[in-house]
Amino acid sequence: MAKNAISDGNTIQHTAAADIASGDLVDLSGCVGIAHADIASGAVGTLHLAGEWNVVKATGVGWSEGETLYVGSGTGVTDAPGTTQAGVAGAPAVSGDTTCALIINI
Repeated sequence: MAKNAISDGNTIQHTAAADIASGDLVDLSGCVGIAHADIASGAVGTLHLAGEWNVVKATGVGWSEGETLYVGSGTGVTDAPGTTQAGVAGAPAVSGDTTCALIINI
């Protein structure tokens, strides 16, 4: 590995502004992360920056596999642009689904 390498880039250490539960999607403004474990407000914890994850989905929307998804303005990811891009759909979703497959940061 090059002598200036810091990490493999698959995780980041994040200071939580509020309590974060393991598996939560965290909006980092330019990308997203998935909490590895619970992180208490003010504590530092690990966020994953790559991979496919099952996350909360906004209600009333659906999409095809590979469609670009965004952090929802309410609860869950959505296909409506205007917020931080979260990644792409790992599988199709229909409006009644409460969770979806998300491949983050691609």
